[in-house]
Amino acid sequence: MKFETPELCDQYKNQIKVLPPIFKSFGGKTKLSGQIATLKIEHNNTLFWDVLREDGQGKVLVVDAGAEVFAVMGDQMGLLAVENNWSGVIINGYIRDSATLQTLPIGVWALGAYPMKGFKTIDGSRDLELDIHGLTIKPSDTVYADEDGLVFLDQKLSTKTQLGF
Repeated sequence: MKFETPELCDQYKNQIKVLPPIFKSFGGKTKLSGQIATLKIEHNNTLFWDVLREDGQGKVLVVDAGAEVFAVMGDQMGLLAVENNWSGVIINGYIRDSATLQTLPIGVWALGAYPMKGFKTIDGSRDLELDIHGLTIKPSDTVYADEDGLVFLDQKLSTKTQLGF
């Protein structure tokens, strides 16, 4: 699949949503696209583990961890995501084991790395609209991610459209 996020922004400027440039790439893949699956968690990544155990073929999981400073994903979750064919994970929160995550064939974007993991107290919710830094992210959206940023459209572009640049 061929696309560049700057060109998508130019072509779809009235339809596209762009996350602010506060997300850093930590995975071995820096370019991908996929349908969104959403997850909201608070102080607990148990449901995050459960979702990554599912087949993620062609999907990118967007996790809203409330930007709280504790790690919600590490190397073991990264391996699980790869095993179950997830294209990527975007976390409004933090990861750990960043050196290992960079070696895995998956896209991982997060606010940063932090060595301490969270604590388990509250369950999460999935497949809902998320408000992340002022953007509404829906499970039906498609994300396009590369070295320039993370952009979302409410439609999946055809290969012909993507190759038209």
